[in-house]
Amino acid sequence: MKMKLNFMIVVVLFSSVANASIQLSDALKCDGNPATKTKEQLQAGGEMFKVLYSNGVERISSCLGWTNLGDGDNWYISDKKNRVYSADIKNEKYLGGWNLGAVSPCAVDDEPEDCMTPWWTGRWGSQEFIEAEYIERIQDHGILIPFRSAYNEDELGLYGCFNHNSLRYGDLTGDGKADLAIFLMNDFVIFSPEKKKTIFAVMYNNPDWISWPELIENGLALTNEDNDPQYGSRKLYEELGTTDIGYRGYAKIYVGSFEAENTQDILVWRKFYQSRLKKDPVKGFEKIRDTYIHYKLVNGEYQKQSTASDTGKGWLEAKNLTWQKGYPSKSECPGQVGQLIPEMHDPLLNDPDVLK
Repeated sequence: MKMKLNFMIVVVLFSSVANASIQLSDALKCDGNPATKTKEQLQAGGEMFKVLYSNGVERISSCLGWTNLGDGDNWYISDKKNRVYSADIKNEKYLGGWNLGAVSPCAVDDEPEDCMTPWWTGRWGSQEFIEAEYIERIQDHGILIPFRSAYNEDELGLYGCFNHNSLRYGDLTGDGKADLAIFLMNDFVIFSPEKKKTIFAVMYNNPDWISWPELIENGLALTNEDNDPQYGSRKLYEELGTTDIGYRGYAKIYVGSFEAENTQDILVWRKFYQSRLKKDPVKGFEKIRDTYIHYKLVNGEYQKQSTASDTGKGWLEAKNLTWQKGYPSKSECPGQVGQLIPEMHDPLLNDPDVLK
């Protein structure tokens, strides 16, 4: 088969300072609608599936999206089972299939055991930072934290609607080559076609909260007293039919040179909140802490550093990078396109940072 497809690609432009405005191109959606694809794209898709099937890949009924990264004959497809497959349609060659699995061990850590994949994660291992309170909760109840499916009917209109186009691509390492960017409901994953593995992952949304009146209505909150929280734990409610105080956590991503000029870093600014009690005259949540995590590009993948949180904070302040300038910030939901994502900039968080 001799066919070359050329598509326009929107790339991320990196300068010597941080560029919070990450821009990604959408992959083709697995929506079963041929009207959203060109004749050439449909032909390429058919060739891709033909190669995959002939190499033992089961029919991908849970496809999220597929792309050739803007140009060329190598096509990639991701699915709800957290897999990525690739095929060279010109040479009818299967290039492989990979799990969105663990990134490499910690780059810098004084405690080697902390660089081992904890039993409770079910995710990608030690590179990911998750708040200790949330970890303790799931440890106590034996709950895993798996990747969330990128498609969930009940939540398609939440968290900026990034799951409407789960698979995207763009230059996220500054090397001029496109990477796959995958939104898995609460998680943002960067997969390198060159490295053939996950090179960065972050839980950018931790929605462990549900209103206490709703829990009462469903018979799961047994008391309705002043010392009860205004919001309970959605995770415990869904997994075990019980509840506890509700948590909210969000992360913003900043990409560019932080530690030194001409380096490629990611800074993750995390905010973590818990519900206020019913007796509290202030409605909503209170902030537990801000945390700043530094990732450095080492041999083509982002590795978590031991950089002090206050140092990361200082880097952002020096470049006037506020919460709203982090990624993601702008909603893609119908009727809200270009507006701030409501959950990540909610006045109920009672945090002045989220409003600037």
